[in-house]
Amino acid sequence: MVLACISVAGDKSRPQAEKLLTDAEKLTDIRLPGSTPFRLKAHFLGNMDKGQTYEATYLLEWNSPTSWRDEFKATDFEEVRVAHGDRLLISRHPSTPVAEVFRLHELIDFPVYFELAPSLKVERLSERQTQGTQQRVVDVSVRGRPWTKVYLDSSQPLVNRIEMKGALSGPQYPFNDFESTWEFEDYREFHEHQFPRKLSFRNSSSLEARIEVLELVDADSHAAEFDPPADAHWIHWCPHPQPPKYARTEDRLPLLPPPQFRAGAPAVHAQIYGIIATDGLWHNLTVLKSGGESVDSYFLKQLTAEKFTPAHCGDTPVEFENVLGLGYRP
Repeated sequence: MVLACISVAGDKSRPQAEKLLTDAEKLTDIRLPGSTPFRLKAHFLGNMDKGQTYEATYLLEWNSPTSWRDEFKATDFEEVRVAHGDRLLISRHPSTPVAEVFRLHELIDFPVYFELAPSLKVERLSERQTQGTQQRVVDVSVRGRPWTKVYLDSSQPLVNRIEMKGALSGPQYPFNDFESTWEFEDYREFHEHQFPRKLSFRNSSSLEARIEVLELVDADSHAAEFDPPADAHWIHWCPHPQPPKYARTEDRLPLLPPPQFRAGAPAVHAQIYGIIATDGLWHNLTVLKSGGESVDSYFLKQLTAEKFTPAHCGDTPVEFENVLGLGYRP
């Protein structure tokens, strides 16, 4: 995850901070237009509820930002995706996805990009001793509140760790620490780029997902396109869309506890998959991990009431797949 093109508080630090983040993006993005076609193999390990683990293999064959094929295989699920111009063709068995595949996509698409709202600002660029090494740290705030810390190598523009607050909300969600952490380790050179061989995500210091890159080599062939599976369906797509936005402030899912919960009730969590279609509404909403019938019903009802300006590729609206982690912490 690299933060780019954001305003910096303080004229003296602005050029240095912007250049550092831009250089980090260029150095680590092996998927830039014109880059060398490659094949990447990886092992994925996810930690699920009750100490269970989820393992999968991943293969990506990449020709260009709009021509690639990837494959996710686990014992209970398989997904094949093929990018072909402005279409992303998807085959899944079973048809309902698993949350872990979206966590893998988020990590393996390093550097990860996300929309930077006007309220986001870099507060300062500093150097500090952390975990036994000297690192550069970019502090980012949202609406004046601390939000993200980006840790970079002291000598190279390489992102080692990103820490993010768990939520932006009212007093019922008192996230005082930077709970969500992305870590990138064991960088190695690939055609004048640097790419981490170990990528992981932690929540509240608990390891939730880890990827180990087993192979990153030149592609065997430079095929113009890849053949999708016969049963694949497609969605409108592009490599870096403008994410969907709430059409109005009142359309946003309220961060309030479900009314059936009382003070002192245990924390509840649910994961829900859906697609924000070109009409700006959620479609195909599916509960992947249940928080209980009443919890699921409450959040599904809230989601169906949301209205968005859909994701866009330039002026063209596109579909946007997502898995939402929803919960209530009394």
